[in-house]
Amino acid sequence: MIRRPPRSTPSNSSAASDVYKRQYFNIGKYMKALSINKEIKRRDPEDRWDREEDLYRHILSTDDRRWEIHYALANILLSDNRVDEAIEHYTRAVDLNSDVPEIWYNLGLAYEIRGDRKESLAAIKKLLEIDPQNIKGRQFLEAIKSL
Repeated sequence: MIRRPPRSTPSNSSAASDVYKRQYFNIGKYMKALSINKEIKRRDPEDRWDREEDLYRHILSTDDRRWEIHYALANILLSDNRVDEAIEHYTRAVDLNSDVPEIWYNLGLAYEIRGDRKESLAAIKKLLEIDPQNIKGRQFLEAIKSL
């Protein structure tokens, strides 16, 4: 018999919230578990991304076809300057859903940080194919071309 977690989580205890997060995760309610994790992060800003990164990695170990989880994990990795790992997950995200401009933008940014101008340009051009009016993409492309 699967035990369902309570409908609400206590607001005063990070440890209790962490338990609820695990319970939601264990019954496959990943988005609820992530929202609890964000609440923990809001209450405890000193808490690093480790909990969320671990949660994303665990989700991907059970379901590798979740582009939004690859994208979210890649964002964490990029913010932690783990560029090669971020590129792997951005690439997997666009393999699963190539119609999201933000993935292409961040992939281009990651390639640029790594120093791979050719791949960075290719990602930004793909972004602009999908969303020709994307201001950030246009500005990024102009900045890359001017270097």
